Amino acid sequence: MSPEVRPSPLDPRSSVFNPVDNVWATLPPLPTARSFLAGASAPCPVALSRTCVYAIGGQDGGGNVVNTVEAFDIER
Repeated sequence: MSPEVRPSPLDPRSSVFNPVDNVWATLPPLPTARSFLAGASAPCPVALSRTCVYAIGGQDGGGNVVNTVEAFDIER
């Protein structure tokens, strides 16, 4: 018999590293907890003079594909 594999709960928290000050800071939770995602930074969709970090795709805690893209405004 093989051991039962259970998905672990995902943590929606995220962190950002400031290389100038050499410190990590905790950001507000993301709307969708996910793993195996892609990330990118680009202008925000509403305020193009601001920069957003995008969480793209991935898997939820049950291993299901997440087909959403969420933007996090790092300047708020």
